[in-house]
Amino acid sequence: MFDLSFWELAVILIVAVIIVGPERLPSLAYKAGQWVTKVRRFVANAKAEMESEFNTGELRKLLNTQEEEMQKLRQLVEQTRQDVVQEHSLLVKAMDENLRPLEEAAEPSAKPAPGTEPASKAQALPTGPRTIEDDMRALSEELGETFQRPNFGGESEARAPQPTPSTAKNA
Repeated sequence: MFDLSFWELAVILIVAVIIVGPERLPSLAYKAGQWVTKVRRFVANAKAEMESEFNTGELRKLLNTQEEEMQKLRQLVEQTRQDVVQEHSLLVKAMDENLRPLEEAAEPSAKPAPGTEPASKAQALPTGPRTIEDDMRALSEELGETFQRPNFGGESEARAPQPTPSTAKNA
């Protein structure tokens, strides 16, 4: 333990005989032996308690079990993520397929072939931005009726009425 050689022990024994005296030396050696025995027992007990408290085998088992469960959860999360991405792409594709006919219907019709003209002015789409008045004028011409913009109380009643296309033709 302390790795003392024979000569070192002899020197310690000689110093102890000189300091303590030959009559008390045996009782001192006995007490030192008891203390060494107590220290050894204490260290052995502490070591055993530490082994039982920190049982590395059980901890390793527990860690391995938790690692396996975490790996399963990671696989589940990855599978779920792939499913969501796949469903998202299918949903986007379905929406694109369903919106395509609506977009085609909303787009202006293709330019008429050379030499052909639209059946009426209402079918020919203006190239600039359309206003409500343009739409009302086109409807008036198509149906042959006079339409006026409704007044919801936001504009003054005293305002002079705007001539409509049908009244302008008659004048």
